[in-house]
Amino acid sequence: MYDPKNNNLLEIFGVCFILGSCITISITSLFYISDKYFPLIVYGIVLQIYFILEFTNSYLYQTNTVTSKSFLIYGNRGNKEFWFMQLLTIWEYLSVRFILKFIPFSPVNYLGFPGLILITTGLLIRHLAMKKCGLSFSHYLAKTKQAHHKLVTTGVYKYVRHPSYLGFFLFSIGIQLWLSNYLNLMVDVYILYQFFTIRIEHEEKLLIEFYQDDYLKYQQMTYTLIPFIK
Repeated sequence: MYDPKNNNLLEIFGVCFILGSCITISITSLFYISDKYFPLIVYGIVLQIYFILEFTNSYLYQTNTVTSKSFLIYGNRGNKEFWFMQLLTIWEYLSVRFILKFIPFSPVNYLGFPGLILITTGLLIRHLAMKKCGLSFSHYLAKTKQAHHKLVTTGVYKYVRHPSYLGFFLFSIGIQLWLSNYLNLMVDVYILYQFFTIRIEHEEKLLIEFYQDDYLKYQQMTYTLIPFIK
């Protein structure tokens, strides 16, 4: 059930207003900035869309757990690490552009468009996962099985185990390809691999405890599709 105590409407309005204003300013600036900063502004827009989608999906499909922190901007575990990765992303992009000032030619980013495809695909997969899982989905691991929990094996879950993680993985990798941030690409792959390995291992122990043989059968029939994580 929706709990109004967990949702400060003034706080939600404030975050939405700031995000909406930032997106408007960012889109407007695309028409005035130099080409070398165009990818960075698009990255900012994409990041803001991600935050809005996280809250919107939670509001629509996870009414029992949605809070004013469901934007995943602040107030959650992992936020510090997330923002550190974003700072590294911006730092690498600006550093490379500074170095390129002293190079007589401009390298072409052939992976920019594939990066955008990965970003879009990642957001879509994550949306489908949150929608299909419904009340069983949460940004936090449930240590005990609740009455509204159910094992979802249809929709996107029929083809991918932990599709929300796959969606975030593709989204993150796509950003680095779009920005030609190859150092951060390697860093992101390593960090996300470490994080998802631990998270999925712990989560699947709980899921086996909750659903026993039903989950074991589902586990054998599906893959995470995240590299090196079965």
